[in-house]
Amino acid sequence: MPQLRRPHRDGQVIGLYALLYGVVRFSVEFVREHDASNPLGGPFTLEQWISLGLAAAGIYLVLMFRAGGIQTALASRQPTTSNS
Repeated sequence: MPQLRRPHRDGQVIGLYALLYGVVRFSVEFVREHDASNPLGGPFTLEQWISLGLAAAGIYLVLMFRAGGIQTALASRQPTTSNS
């Protein structure tokens, strides 16, 4: 297996995969013929709403890991305690 030229941060690859898969799946659902009606209504089918959610999760992961990693983001949310 070839070595990657550039190391990736933890979670960066899965975030990019979720983003790209969601976008491609959303696009495919436009040309697909659907047998069932849309239970949510609106302009999109249920599958397209799921694809949008997956793409949004991918964007969140990519941006979160680009900002320095999930550990950094989680550490900044935890309250600090001081022993005075």
